Amino acid sequence: MALIEETTSTAGAHDKEQPAPQNMLGRLSSLLDTSKPPRETFDRFPNWLQPLITAVSGKPLSGQRPVLTITPVVRLVIDLVKFTSGVGLAVAFLSLGGVWLLALPIAWILAVNGASSLKLISHYAAHNCVTGDKRLDNWIGEVLTAFVLASNMDEYAHGHTMQHHGLDGIGNINDPDMGLLLMMGFETGREIRWYRKRLLLTLFSPRYHLLFLWDRTRSNFISGSLLRHVIAWSMHGAVLCLVTWYGVWNVWLLAWFVPIGPLLAISIGLQVPAEHLWLSRRASNEAPRDFVRRISHGRFFLISAPRKDLCWSGSLLAWGYWSVAMLKPILERSFVCVSVMPAHDFHHRHARIMDWPVEHYLRQHEIDGGASDYLDIYGNSAALDEFFATWSQLPRKFVPHQSTLLGAIERRI
Repeated sequence: MALIEETTSTAGAHDKEQPAPQNMLGRLSSLLDTSKPPRETFDRFPNWLQPLITAVSGKPLSGQRPVLTITPVVRLVIDLVKFTSGVGLAVAFLSLGGVWLLALPIAWILAVNGASSLKLISHYAAHNCVTGDKRLDNWIGEVLTAFVLASNMDEYAHGHTMQHHGLDGIGNINDPDMGLLLMMGFETGREIRWYRKRLLLTLFSPRYHLLFLWDRTRSNFISGSLLRHVIAWSMHGAVLCLVTWYGVWNVWLLAWFVPIGPLLAISIGLQVPAEHLWLSRRASNEAPRDFVRRISHGRFFLISAPRKDLCWSGSLLAWGYWSVAMLKPILERSFVCVSVMPAHDFHHRHARIMDWPVEHYLRQHEIDGGASDYLDIYGNSAALDEFFATWSQLPRKFVPHQSTLLGAIERRI
């Protein structure tokens, strides 16, 4: 099974400007067990700890089975609790004021995690995999997408299930999920460092956030079915009336709008490009299913454990380094690749199963059974680099693009 492990530094070995930090980083990373994939370095820990490691990393051990069977409805309840807890914590921190305001990012991350997870459930509702009843699942999808201001089911479901999941449509220019990448202004034929800079600038670009917010607002309150209009206007109209009545616009803005608006847009902007190797070219003799599998991958979040042969002082230093290095994977797992997103490649092999809340375990079960064409990538940033490398190899004018203020700023940086 192929493995791409995210490194803790993107600077090249030939960088002569800061040799000491690089050498120190190399010495510290040498304390970690790199003899096997990161998840397998944790197989020495007790069984009772393995479910927690799996939940954090998104990757089970070989032969591991879920402790609890989680149904789609239970998953829905869990994600609603996460979102409401995040918003509730933000309200509490704002009420307490003072030093508690420094804890707002924690509440925002929890709220974004919940909102993104609820949006993911609406995605499974489009596949008729929440209750199994097509009409009821559509209702659930409409309510959830209205709740988090995502695209209505009429605009999303058909294009996603028929084109994105179509054997000829995934990842090409006509894939509706490609729309976000074009909105972000990605161009083909650029150097990888250009894509990294473009991504960073886009995530803080007013143009990106305004376009994304307008698209979400239009899909909820203007286009869509009459049913969707009633749901969206009633839900958000009631909230805004209460906010106006009690005069708590600042609380609404910081506790609800910030996580559900710009922060969720940033999370999606980091998540979607890393899902697939978009615009990969299919070989003339490549079977459609083989192509889908080749451009899809799992994303997992774990740094290799310290080596077992270290003395106590080396082990203490190694675990200290590991703890700091794990901050980035934990942030990516909590804020970007949430819920069952790590096993998204399994979903493209089995799109309509009711056991999707444990699909990361099902993915590992297939690997244990002999499936050798799964690709593991450790870290969302590493997955983004794979996407950037794919686009960098395409012709310069492969996708249409237009001049923007962001592009003008880029040329001056």
